[in-house]
Amino acid sequence: MNNTNTHNYLADPLWSRIDAYPIDNPDAAHPFSAKLAAEQGWTKSFTRQAIEEYKKFIYLCCISPTGASPSKIVDEVWHQHLTYTTDYWIRFCKNTLHKDIHHYPSQGGADENAKHSDWYDKTIELYNDAFGHYPPEHIWPGQKHREVPEYEEEQKPFAEHINYAKFAVLLIPFVLITLIFWQPNPFHLSGPHFLVFFITLAICTISLQADWAAGKKKLLKHILNNKYHDLTKYEKAWLSGGTERIALLMVVELIDKEIITLIGTETYNINYDKMEGYDHPLAESLKNIDHLTIASARLKEVALYVAGGVEIRLLTLKDEYDNQVSKANWLIAITAAIGILRFIQGESNDKPTGFLFGLLIAFGFIALTLRHANKFHPVCNNTLRSESELPEALETDITNQVILYGIAPLLILPLYSHMRTDYNNQFYGGDSGSSGGGCSGGDGGGCGGGCGGCGGS
Repeated sequence: MNNTNTHNYLADPLWSRIDAYPIDNPDAAHPFSAKLAAEQGWTKSFTRQAIEEYKKFIYLCCISPTGASPSKIVDEVWHQHLTYTTDYWIRFCKNTLHKDIHHYPSQGGADENAKHSDWYDKTIELYNDAFGHYPPEHIWPGQKHREVPEYEEEQKPFAEHINYAKFAVLLIPFVLITLIFWQPNPFHLSGPHFLVFFITLAICTISLQADWAAGKKKLLKHILNNKYHDLTKYEKAWLSGGTERIALLMVVELIDKEIITLIGTETYNINYDKMEGYDHPLAESLKNIDHLTIASARLKEVALYVAGGVEIRLLTLKDEYDNQVSKANWLIAITAAIGILRFIQGESNDKPTGFLFGLLIAFGFIALTLRHANKFHPVCNNTLRSESELPEALETDITNQVILYGIAPLLILPLYSHMRTDYNNQFYGGDSGSSGGGCSGGDGGGCGGGCGGCGGS
């Protein structure tokens, strides 16, 4: 159950600074997250989650008079950050936290380990008090005193017992050809009889896949409507259109505030005076640029680096949804394989195969259309649109328009008309998507004898 103080941290300027802190240097050939992932053997998705939890751990260190104790995974991120001496002590501690956070190694021994275990348990409770929910078990293992919170069911919200009775529908084509043609083996049927079989099988397969995906879509919409009512605007943007949508939103906000203005078609001017005191995820990165202009392509690159850390809280939801929906793909593959094998059989025997070829094309088109309709971001976008404010309210809110509709609203507004080509080329000209997967395990009860925790000064 969520704590009554849920999300108070969102109003804390300290958390805003920590959350917006760009731990990756866009100018680095091998940025922090890439180096961390390579050394630890983590996926891109899991590395982002670990970095987000590291930021939350640092926040706990700052707000607790006794500091906090990290998990083993969080401690790995911390150790890596400490090797970036200037970045950690100057840009992070001095300029962002406004205090030094020291790393205190454990002294080892039974007493020290018991002390550390108790400290770790208290950190878990502090986390719940600060953020309104317990930390993810796969990054903070060994949570001995956890209640059974909502977070548990959100880790794999789409997992369910498979209703094998529904798969009986796939027997219909085989029963049909056995009763009508007295032949249970479809590869022994004549051409016209096989077409009857294949059409029936295709209909059953697509119906079963659609039913499976519909259940997952319904559950996803339920989760978004009920469990993610506290979404930030950047999280809504990611749900609607991925990391590119966040980057686009960030840039549009800066343009709306006249912090950046387009010069020509490929360069933006940065107004540092208007940026002063404006809390924005890109502000810190733009301040590090030692000139007054930034190329459009470079602005996109910086925005994508910063945007990459925003969707952390929702990556598990996306990964699990994609994994569950894709489980129905094997049905499509088997049906297509049967049709292709029969096509090869017909070709080798000099039999007419044109109609079967057309059926395979139609089947593939319908399957791909269903697959696109069931993708995570389109489903989320449709849900958020249905839950958005009244249309008349959206007309004057360019940020919400961009969140829900991407580049489209910019194409009809005179203020942004000169950006059409630039935005289409820079923000929607490349590939998108996030790496799935993750990492599990780790020692329970924190990082054992390797790390004691943190303390501020």
